[in-house]
Amino acid sequence: MEWGNPVIPINEYSARWEKVRSLMKELELDNVLAYADDRAGAEGALQSEIRGKR
Repeated sequence: MEWGNPVIPINEYSARWEKVRSLMKELELDNVLAYADDRAGAEGALQSEIRGKR
């Protein structure tokens, strides 16, 4: 089975960051630390599939 990289549509990506900027302003935050692991979801799903077959 082949797993592709997750992709956020460009308009949704922009909307998500706009929500972050809005919340930052509301909470008077200067910085936000964001982390993304594009392999996390695929590996987790693959592990679940492997466990289910055993």
